[in-house]
Amino acid sequence: MGKHEELFKFATKAGALEGYLYEREKVEPLYNWVTNIEKMYANLPENVKEDIRNEFGQVLTRILTYGEKVLQEEMRIILNNLLSASVKRVKSSTFHSIPIIVRGRVSEGLRESSFFTHLAWVRAQFIAKLGIDPYLGTLNLDIIDAEDMEKLKEIKKRKGIEIIPAEPGFCSARCFRVLVSGKVRGAIVIPQVPDYPESKLEIISSDRIRDVLSLKVGDLVSVEIL
Repeated sequence: MGKHEELFKFATKAGALEGYLYEREKVEPLYNWVTNIEKMYANLPENVKEDIRNEFGQVLTRILTYGEKVLQEEMRIILNNLLSASVKRVKSSTFHSIPIIVRGRVSEGLRESSFFTHLAWVRAQFIAKLGIDPYLGTLNLDIIDAEDMEKLKEIKKRKGIEIIPAEPGFCSARCFRVLVSGKVRGAIVIPQVPDYPESKLEIISSDRIRDVLSLKVGDLVSVEIL
């Protein structure tokens, strides 16, 4: 643990409490808060940035997740750039310790997943390997941002949790645990077929995610890979 990491943890906790208790009418515009973080981080010595990289990355991830509905696009870009800079500082051996967030828009999908998730051997592996007794069907997202596509490519390089076909004629799949919009736990399911769309995400959960989050086609959703 870097010598500045505990100090950073303390400062974020104290700052969060101060912000929670501060008089609402005196609070600066949210954009000022974001740009102040950007400027202060840029001015930190390199050894301090190195010490706080993990904690700072996790704080930024939570900000982007919890602030999805209030952060304007310009603010999200600033915070995502800071997160990317933090992640790049992490050596490959520790890279997976910082969560990755991708965003996609809700789509109708091909309506084939309900058949797949209903198969007994598929359901059994989801329960045994992921701890998820899946709702019939998936939440389908289309990734539209180039930066999010790059993140998705990095995710797909990971080993993941394999779903092994128990019947001929079915493909295997790799899964990654996720948190949707900071509220619903589930898993991405990526079928191992050559023509599977690169920009598509299918997410299983024990709940019907659309209902829990009151989603409709076209809504933008954040997905944190755990």
